[in-house]
Amino acid sequence: MSHIALSILGSIPAPLIFGAIVDDSCTVWEEKCDTRGSCWVYDNLGMSYRMFILVLCIKALSIICIGLTIVTYKPPSDEEDKSNEQAQRGYSNAIIE
Repeated sequence: MSHIALSILGSIPAPLIFGAIVDDSCTVWEEKCDTRGSCWVYDNLGMSYRMFILVLCIKALSIICIGLTIVTYKPPSDEEDKSNEQAQRGYSNAIIE
């Protein structure tokens, strides 16, 4: 279930965000019948700044999450390790038999 959530969160927002940045960087739009069409001219410098800021923010968020993980990580105790090993052995023996 977490794989599905991760796939959705990882694949849906990125194209929307990058598309919004590209659309926001357009300076001349094609106009047909009061409808906005394709972009003809982009502000390349503005788009590069926006992309850089977006990637910088994502990288900063990643560093913060890694830092929080390092600070809050608590290694398992020896008793938990032994019980996990016993549970895994019992499971693997059940599969073999």
